[in-house]
Amino acid sequence: MSNKINQLKRDAEQKRRDREKGKRKKELHYSSQDLQERPWNANQSDYLEPKQDPNNREGVFHDRSFFVLRLFASIGLFLFILIAYNGHFSSLEGAKNVVASAYQQEFQFEMLANWYEDKFGQPLALLPEKENNEKDDEDPSFISEDYAVPASGTIAENFSENGQGILVDIGTEEEAKAIKGGLVIEVGEDEEIGKRVIIQHYDQTESIYGMLNSIDVNIYDHIQAGELIGTIIKEEGKQGLFYFAIKKGEHYIDPSEVISFE
Repeated sequence: MSNKINQLKRDAEQKRRDREKGKRKKELHYSSQDLQERPWNANQSDYLEPKQDPNNREGVFHDRSFFVLRLFASIGLFLFILIAYNGHFSSLEGAKNVVASAYQQEFQFEMLANWYEDKFGQPLALLPEKENNEKDDEDPSFISEDYAVPASGTIAENFSENGQGILVDIGTEEEAKAIKGGLVIEVGEDEEIGKRVIIQHYDQTESIYGMLNSIDVNIYDHIQAGELIGTIIKEEGKQGLFYFAIKKGEHYIDPSEVISFE
């Protein structure tokens, strides 16, 4: 009798162990499966970090909001400048002067070009390079102290009479030529001297050619010394005059001191 009771106890204990062993296997199976399916890293102590939703458009909305903000800021700045420049407000007079000075100040193209070549070398050439022994008027190292004569004639009005330029009395027809190599920075009509061309040279001087009948260059053209700029034609019954000036910064230079017109 006692043997049967002991056998029943052993069987019950074995069943209990089998049940616990099966339960542990099942828990381990679920635990490994959860780790594979969870959106967090099991190696981190803080495993509650959610997955990134691929459909989340918060970043897109952020970019759009930033673009809209910049757009409104640009519009606001434009309106402020417009009001400051056209309005009659004493408190905005300083801002108006800054805007006017910024638009009136000519950009030094040649100075920037020289600085760029000193720092980074020559930019990509779109035209074939000249031979080494050929004089290049666009290279500052080849610039001569001599000036080409802009137009033949006699001085009809000298520098001391207006403090800016001179008037040259030409013959029947004369060509206006560049005194040095440089960049054409302005082509247009002037109230006082009619058709006008302004060239910026590599030494930061500017030459001004006015009272032209025709213009043969365009803005931003690179030209060489002696290259044709335009023509001056003496009309019948009128004096054929050509306006010429040299400017450095805000100061004018007497052309007759550096160029002989005789």
